[in-house]
Amino acid sequence: MFGVVTAEKPLTIMADQRLMIEGKKILLCSSVVEKEAEETYDMYTENSGGGTTYHSHRILGRKKVVLNNGLKKGEKVLVLRMQGGQSFLVLDRVVN
Repeated sequence: MFGVVTAEKPLTIMADQRLMIEGKKILLCSSVVEKEAEETYDMYTENSGGGTTYHSHRILGRKKVVLNNGLKKGEKVLVLRMQGGQSFLVLDRVVN
């Protein structure tokens, strides 16, 4: 079924315009859980300039990058009702 995130903390989803799902009833797939990674950079920018003067800059260091964002209020999601109907698995975001 389809749902809409109505709150982030605690995560609450309105599914099929009538069913409010919240708390421990919600299971999340990895694609909807916020993930960060730290990447190491050691590279140079392209040479730039004009005439006889060219230069480049070194970029060196580590930076955290967000791979997946957590669910936000108003996002549409695809929800699967688990056998028994007591828990729901959020499979992914629905994008237009």
